[in-house]
Amino acid sequence: MASDKNLDYDYNGLYSQLKPAMFVRLKSITMSKIAKFIAGEALNLSVGYLAGLSASMLVNKFFVKKGLVNLWGLAAKRDALKKDTYEWVMFIASYLIGLIVMILVNYLLQRLRNQKPAEQA
Repeated sequence: MASDKNLDYDYNGLYSQLKPAMFVRLKSITMSKIAKFIAGEALNLSVGYLAGLSASMLVNKFFVKKGLVNLWGLAAKRDALKKDTYEWVMFIASYLIGLIVMILVNYLLQRLRNQKPAEQA
């Protein structure tokens, strides 16, 4: 059983080493940091929601799904698409608008930090 001696660890010594580090970490969390985190998350969620809403409104402005309501596209004032095609157009529009918003937010945050954008570095 010589191999068991090699696997013997000092758990009390390990615990005493981790305990002060954990205390310092918990001590550094303040209400202002929590408020900044919540404000940042609220901003992120609202920007994402507005990007998705704008993609949906853009697609609905130009296209409509074929169905009984518009007599399968015969009475539609806009271009009528099949359900699958409509969903793909919605997906592509939301992806592109989301990408544009992410690039714009990244650029604005870098300008706020007085840094050059990544492409110009």
